[in-house]
Amino acid sequence: MRITLKIELITIGLIFIFSTSSAYAVEVSIAEITADANEIIEIPINVGEVKGLFSVELIVEYDAEIIIIGPVKSADLTKNFLKATNVVSPGKLLISLASARTTSGKGAIVIILAKVKDKIPSGKVSPLNITTARLNEGAIGVTVKNGKLIVGKGVAVNELRRRFINWGKIKVGSKSSKKSIR
Repeated sequence: MRITLKIELITIGLIFIFSTSSAYAVEVSIAEITADANEIIEIPINVGEVKGLFSVELIVEYDAEIIIIGPVKSADLTKNFLKATNVVSPGKLLISLASARTTSGKGAIVIILAKVKDKIPSGKVSPLNITTARLNEGAIGVTVKNGKLIVGKGVAVNELRRRFINWGKIKVGSKSSKKSIR
């Protein structure tokens, strides 16, 4: 009787541990960003709903020929965390956060300040890949959604701007505009 009860309690405990750890995965993500050459940008790294967060370790890879990494700021969710950042090699940024107190919520955990290098042609793309993401020293499961930086405001926006500028050059009262308006 006692042995059966112990085995059942151990089994229930193991089922609880495995079901909570494997079912609880938090998304860590970077969005798609567009910016012009020589523009200073903010790159937020976001988490989905997380409970009891006390540590974060991230490695973000990017194209160092396109982006210059600046300071990394803590966001509201991690404002009381200690932070260490380092560009460990060109195109590879290490971010570590830790706190004695836990936090819960969703949203940005850090904001990377960066600059798009001067004279980068429109259409160039830098991946913003999260190659390592560990929450609570690996105790919280993670899914990753990578982002990218696209240089230039996009063809659609540029085409719209060109049309607007050309439309603005039409002289009101000219014979051609009167014919097209009527």
